[in-house]
Amino acid sequence: MLARILHFFWLLTVAALFLAAVVIAIGRLWVPSLVDYRADLEELATDVLRKTVTIGRIEGAWRGLTPVLRLLDVAITEPGQPVAGLSISEIWIRIDAMNFLQERRLSLESIDVIGADVTVIRDPDGNFHISRMTQDSGDERSLADLFNIDRLSIHDSVITYEDWHAERYPVRFTDVTLTLDNTGEHPLLTGYVMLPPQLGHRVDVTAEIHETEGPPEQWGGRVYLKGHSLLISEENLRSIAADTNVSGTADLRCWVNLGAGQLKQVRGELEITALQLHQQGEDAGTDYAIDRFSGRFGWRKRPSGWQFTAQHLVVEQGADVREAAGVSIAQRSHQGDAYYSGEFTGLYLEDLLSVVRTAPGIPEAQRHRIARLQPEGLIEKFYIDVRRTGDRSEVQEFDMTFRDLGIRPADGPGFSGLRGSVTGTRDTGAIWLNTRHAGFSDAGVFRDELQFDAVSGEIGWQWQDGDLAITGNALHVENADLALTGELDLGIPEDGATPVVDLQLEMHRGQLGRLRHYLPARVMPATGVAWLDRSLVSGDIRDGSVVLKGPLDKLPFDNGEGQLEVRLPVTRAVLDFNPDWTPIRGLAAQVNITGRSMDVVSRQGNIRTASLAQVNARIKDLAKPDLLLKGTVTGDLPVMLAELGSSPLGELYGGFVDRVTGTGKTKLDLDVFVPLHGKGREVRIKGIIHLEGSGLKVNASGIELDRIRGKLAFDSDGISGKDLQARMLGAPVKVSVRTEPQDAVTNISIRGPLDIVSIVADEQPALDAFCTATVTGTCSFVSRGCRAARKHRISLSSSPPVLKVWPLICRRRSARPQPTLAPCR
Repeated sequence: MLARILHFFWLLTVAALFLAAVVIAIGRLWVPSLVDYRADLEELATDVLRKTVTIGRIEGAWRGLTPVLRLLDVAITEPGQPVAGLSISEIWIRIDAMNFLQERRLSLESIDVIGADVTVIRDPDGNFHISRMTQDSGDERSLADLFNIDRLSIHDSVITYEDWHAERYPVRFTDVTLTLDNTGEHPLLTGYVMLPPQLGHRVDVTAEIHETEGPPEQWGGRVYLKGHSLLISEENLRSIAADTNVSGTADLRCWVNLGAGQLKQVRGELEITALQLHQQGEDAGTDYAIDRFSGRFGWRKRPSGWQFTAQHLVVEQGADVREAAGVSIAQRSHQGDAYYSGEFTGLYLEDLLSVVRTAPGIPEAQRHRIARLQPEGLIEKFYIDVRRTGDRSEVQEFDMTFRDLGIRPADGPGFSGLRGSVTGTRDTGAIWLNTRHAGFSDAGVFRDELQFDAVSGEIGWQWQDGDLAITGNALHVENADLALTGELDLGIPEDGATPVVDLQLEMHRGQLGRLRHYLPARVMPATGVAWLDRSLVSGDIRDGSVVLKGPLDKLPFDNGEGQLEVRLPVTRAVLDFNPDWTPIRGLAAQVNITGRSMDVVSRQGNIRTASLAQVNARIKDLAKPDLLLKGTVTGDLPVMLAELGSSPLGELYGGFVDRVTGTGKTKLDLDVFVPLHGKGREVRIKGIIHLEGSGLKVNASGIELDRIRGKLAFDSDGISGKDLQARMLGAPVKVSVRTEPQDAVTNISIRGPLDIVSIVADEQPALDAFCTATVTGTCSFVSRGCRAARKHRISLSSSPPVLKVWPLICRRRSARPQPTLAPCR
């Protein structure tokens, strides 16, 4: 049984092969006769295209079991025109063999166009047509007939595009290959186009056509485009980047949905490499360059408008890689107005505003201002809604969170590192700050950028009748140098009048030694800044305050237009007010700034081991600062004399200080003037030494005063004192001091009942039997003030003379070598 079945199938196979051979043999006999159907083919093509089609010659061949016609030198012209509008090297036509055998009628199965050369023109009115041919390419029926053919293909063809409307040079697309396949559920168009060098490398196309009713502009379907190495240049983007130099390379994948001839949806992926933007004109130099930009995007039509989204955006600049979450922009229409709402997440201002400053449509002045800002930071989330009526746009509401926000203009104040959120409408809004590691800079005011470890608070604004009111609540600024809290009210009038401010700050703590970093050094005299830099060595500020009230253009309110007060309690401060004087240490003072003036009133302090009973430092005008320092110092006389000798007065008093030894307590009233602006101005110092029982010994002279009471005045010209009460050699005396400024000689005159003999008794003990014990007279001590002359002279006299032996004493004394005084330098 099985053998019979196999034998049956073998007979069927032989029969089938025999019949096929017969059909092929007969068909091959018919092929030469197909060339006789050239007129029919020309008529068929003319009917489909509504153009005159002529065929140079026809060749027949077989491809498998299907006969193929090869049409050579095909020309398509407008009816009645002798010159061909379209020339085609050859066309391959596959014949429907069954239809031909049954009805002896030509029916096309596929058409392959090879080597077509087409010129597409966009005329000055913006309409497209093929060169030397009208726009009409057939009615709807003839276009629909194209989908009755199984396959239509174009191979190795050239399309030249001439844009007369935009006045561009012609662009030539070589190796255009496209295939329309109608064998599936929907017509499918596939192929590629090789681009000219100025446009890039290649574009691949796949399109599935779902709707073919009506003219092509009403068709629908899905299109896939893939662009390889597309060149980005100002020539290619002339319509959107007319004033921008742009370059780069892009790879694109894009899916497009069409319905009823309208764009319904677009989605795609984009990768751009070596992108560079350079703005022409006055903004030259505002370059923006990235190594790579990639992301996904989408657009869709909605019932009342459209929506655009972009996601997974990545920007690479060298080793810096920034990833952004996405962008969503939607447009809707309502009652004749257009509304635009946008939501941005993870956008870096460096990228966003760098593109904006080179984007078309922005006035050059605004673009220049944007470029100067040098923005930085990350917009974590930003929502905005804008209403557009005619040519007028109005912000309805917005909400944003940000971090590391900053602007760094070269010619104005800038900030960096801000973190927080902002929300508002067209009339009101608020900013909440919660920042770590923020900075503030103003090259026109401060020398360095101010750094803060914390900045927080709420700042609100409100428009009222055109005026802007700004309020700040719970403001807090802190770093290692200071901690501030405060409240702010700022009014900005609509008419351009001066803003009015009400600022209340409390300084909970501060470092006096760091205060110089917060000085407006760029608007202060250099000498004043240098003095403050050196003088404010250290100190603690606790519970200070700042009050600023009034119109800002009237600062510092010289005529009472407002209030500017700074109150800074200082403890444990070190004030080095002059490099030639010992610094004041352990200073506890109140620093007050009112308008232009600054006053420092101390409660305690020390110069060396001497204590400050009271010190008042005053700068009358901070714009032209001069320091006036007044104070009272109490301490040991040796300390006072040592300070006098080491001070700027040491050149005048140094010789005197070096030759005496003081004892006991004393008080010093000091008055110092330090010029802090201008040139060639000298420090002026004067004071009064209050002696209350002190002692003074002239070294190596035998002269010693004790229980000294009285006042000594000194200044840059010398020292003076009259009728000071003292005791010398056990007797009360009166002492006078006078400095001759012309030769820097200091004279100390002592008057009273002096035991003169005792002065020399150690050297002349025999004189005690011959001399009077005491004599009323004068003992003078003469000293050069300069340290170059380290000698002094003592002279004794009495009136009237007392003993014959007196000259002996004098001669004896005079017999001792007398040094020559060196001149002062």
